[in-house]
Amino acid sequence: MVIQRYEIHPGLSWLEVTPSVIRYAENAYQQYSPMHGVKKPFGAFGFWLGEDHPIYHVIPDKLPRIRKPYAWYLRLADVADFLQLITPVLEKRLVESPLAGYTGEVKITFYRDGVRMVFDKGKLTAIEAWKPTPVGHDGNAAFPPHTFLQILFGYRSLEMLKSSFVDCWTDRDEIHVFLEALFPRQPSDMWPIS
Repeated sequence: MVIQRYEIHPGLSWLEVTPSVIRYAENAYQQYSPMHGVKKPFGAFGFWLGEDHPIYHVIPDKLPRIRKPYAWYLRLADVADFLQLITPVLEKRLVESPLAGYTGEVKITFYRDGVRMVFDKGKLTAIEAWKPTPVGHDGNAAFPPHTFLQILFGYRSLEMLKSSFVDCWTDRDEIHVFLEALFPRQPSDMWPIS
């Protein structure tokens, strides 16, 4: 029995409510099984609630098994165009960061190509495709092919990518802070509409 949605009213205790939810799942399974020809007895339950949910914190030792969430593999035809599209979000994140009012140029290499971003007092004034010369070793930050998409879409943090890929780097602390501000890790839980 899998539970894909689980929320409670603010002010209630996840710890107190959860045992009732688990008992309800077993009861629902018992009623559901005969109607649909399922002959197996209730054997397990699970919560598929994304990477982070209060339930995982209140009963970590009572969950039957922890399954890491699935991650979609996404491609993006034009990184510069997408960054242009989300400019208001990037500017808002910069305002709320330690680098509010940032002025400067940031070149991000993907080794064969890259993207160049120019900021003036916190406003994004230019985003364009950029070609590093020599190939790969120019710029302020580097990401092997397709790894930048992991921070762009919030799946991994910059620190996670740096620890997993030796070819992910930033040339100075300011750029590291800049990228973390613009592209924070954001756990999500998406399900297709069916």
